[in-house]
Amino acid sequence: MGDDIIYVLHNAFTTYQLKEAFTEGKTINDFGRKYDEEGFCKVLAAFLDSGRTDMDFFYAAKLIKEMV
Repeated sequence: MGDDIIYVLHNAFTTYQLKEAFTEGKTINDFGRKYDEEGFCKVLAAFLDSGRTDMDFFYAAKLIKEMV
């Protein structure tokens, strides 16, 4: 694999679910919290900024609250 790094965001959503929801301007739902496209991107960015390569979506979402 060389220098490649694989990042895994668990309990996220399939690409089909994301494309369908965000194309139609809808939200996705995780443990009762709703995320539009911008919110999902913020969670993804928080995960990538955490320095970890493996994390649950729920915990990545909590990082946003800690950043505010």
